[in-house]
Amino acid sequence: MPQFASETITAPIDPSVLLAGNGHHIADRTLEANLTLALGQVLGLYSANGRFAPLDQTVRSVTLSGDGSKSTFDLGHHSVAAETIFAKVDDVESADWTLSVGTGPDGVDQIVFASAPTSDTNNVLVRYQQSIYRLAGVLYQGDVVTGASEYPAMPVLQSGAVRRSKLVGLPAALNVTGNLLGLLILED
Repeated sequence: MPQFASETITAPIDPSVLLAGNGHHIADRTLEANLTLALGQVLGLYSANGRFAPLDQTVRSVTLSGDGSKSTFDLGHHSVAAETIFAKVDDVESADWTLSVGTGPDGVDQIVFASAPTSDTNNVLVRYQQSIYRLAGVLYQGDVVTGASEYPAMPVLQSGAVRRSKLVGLPAALNVTGNLLGLLILED
């Protein structure tokens, strides 16, 4: 398949740098956008189109105003990762909520509090990250610049045990030894 002219590739690294154990599968994949990727970059798979991209670690924040009766609030994005939600009501952390997926206008996710927040201006704070991409692999070759919709001539580690200290772009909440993330197992 053709490659973008801007693509640069270095030789694959010694597998022992990233890999921890045996039984790994390595394959080329199509990327979502023009990307510059680092060795050990954690990639996710966007299930809607089957393409890879780095995980989005942007922490989104929304400040809302309670009215004493409304318990459901739009978060402004779809594919919110429930495990990343942090909510405060009246300056007190709240864990008494559920995530309602795709139920808001234009399919945005909503947070539903068990009790309606009190009536006040900007008294509800919600922080979260999106999980559009399902964790799928780690870049096994460094210094890659490639174009969208191409099959880059770089292997992507599809499965197996990897050294977490060598990964790039893995959210801190997921960076736990022994954690099973998709087809990856994090090891020291």
